[in-house]
Amino acid sequence: MKKMLSICLCILLAFSAAGCTASPIQSAQTTSTLPPASVGYDAPVSDALLEYATDVALYLPSRDGQKLICQYEQLQLSHNQHSAEAIVRALAAHPGNKDMRPLGNGTVLSLYGQHPVEVANGVCTVNLSASALQLDQNEFYNACLSLAATLCELPDIHAVNVLIADQAVGMDISSVLPLGCITAHPGESLPALWEQLLSRRTPLGESPASMATTASAALYFPLADGSGVIPEAHTLSFPGQTPQQLAVSLLSALSAGAQYTEGVCTMPDIASMLVYAPSASDLESGGRLLTLRFIGDLEQRLQEYEIDTACFIASVTQTLLTFIPAVAAVDIYVGTQPLGTLYHATRGSIPIDQGRVRRGTFAGFQCEQVMLYLRRDDSLAPVLRSVSAASAAAPRTLVRLLMNGVTAAESAVGYRPTIPAGPTEHDILGVTIAGDTLLINLSPRFASTVRQLDAQSEQLLCYSIVHTLCAEKGVRRVVFFFGGAPADKLGGAISWGGEFQFSPGLMHEISR
Repeated sequence: MKKMLSICLCILLAFSAAGCTASPIQSAQTTSTLPPASVGYDAPVSDALLEYATDVALYLPSRDGQKLICQYEQLQLSHNQHSAEAIVRALAAHPGNKDMRPLGNGTVLSLYGQHPVEVANGVCTVNLSASALQLDQNEFYNACLSLAATLCELPDIHAVNVLIADQAVGMDISSVLPLGCITAHPGESLPALWEQLLSRRTPLGESPASMATTASAALYFPLADGSGVIPEAHTLSFPGQTPQQLAVSLLSALSAGAQYTEGVCTMPDIASMLVYAPSASDLESGGRLLTLRFIGDLEQRLQEYEIDTACFIASVTQTLLTFIPAVAAVDIYVGTQPLGTLYHATRGSIPIDQGRVRRGTFAGFQCEQVMLYLRRDDSLAPVLRSVSAASAAAPRTLVRLLMNGVTAAESAVGYRPTIPAGPTEHDILGVTIAGDTLLINLSPRFASTVRQLDAQSEQLLCYSIVHTLCAEKGVRRVVFFFGGAPADKLGGAISWGGEFQFSPGLMHEISR
């Protein structure tokens, strides 16, 4: 049976490539082939040509403030990074016209921090600079709706957070009503949306503690591989709007676990690990402070759930600081002592000043999940891998992950690397995308590695790269170069000089 499956695999692979006079894949027993058609591309010598121009829908408020108006603008974007930040900068810089007014209606808006636009798992967080504080709440809300309508045009963004200088903004005079994640409302009346928001405010003379509300929040879950955290948007109900009530509900939602994201930790009951309920106070420097007091054996409890301590603290603090209005920091105690320096396996030591954690403390901890195609038995099978959200979009990141082999967890369930040990990122000489075709230039050393493989391993190596790049980058075909030139035969099983096409049918058959 295994022999028959291997024969079927070779037959399937033989018909999968497109764009050549002869299929790039040939049976391992074939002794002669027709020469591949010229692909008509030059080998990329760097990643500089990953920039491209495209029309992008930008939404801005109409001059009368009644609705959002869409205008298409041609922007320079890059396949090397997510397009959201470039689009936000273009939206903020748009001068408006006779039909639409600028994003800040006269206030110049800019971005804040090292990672001012974060995108992962369908959630985008935009961090505006302090100049946005000059906007009144209605104008700020319209700006948020503009950002959400524009960013949700991108296929991988479904919800948008908007912060000012690393803090969530309260939508009432006492800064307690959370805005939370917002979605696109491009065709709706702006005044009507504003009135809906006003209906959630605490009436004058009443306590926010008695004003229940519902909002969408980004919950940041620790990843099971310990690489970082990943957000998931949840619609939550809150019994009141005080910071303490919001914090308790958020921690309860975190404890309930992720709803649809794979690869995250099973969460403990966070409330049971707190000595006291969360408390809130005012900071002399401005903003609010939340205090969390955990049990003394917190790390041991987390080990029972196989949760990295740094990822857990990042999960809790990023969730609280991204949602609760005006909270600038979280003080964390473990037992009677303020939280000290944390250690992370890949990021090293993370200094914590007297237990005080700010949103920027865990900058870079946000991860995105990408799909890789690895060997399993004698076929290819998809697997999700976590990677820093800042680098997830780059094609060379995907190839580098394949070069890194498999994780211990992947190996335990039968995954094997498709690229033998040896090649590194330095063997990726250049990557570019021309239309729907990705061009990748690999080193002569990489070619030598391929020559040492048997026929089946060579086929699986080739298509693990093709499927990984096409599935993540949305391209339809891949063209290989080695040392700046196309190659016909390397190991003998594949004619590498043609175009290799992404094939959902082949992917399905291989991954079964």
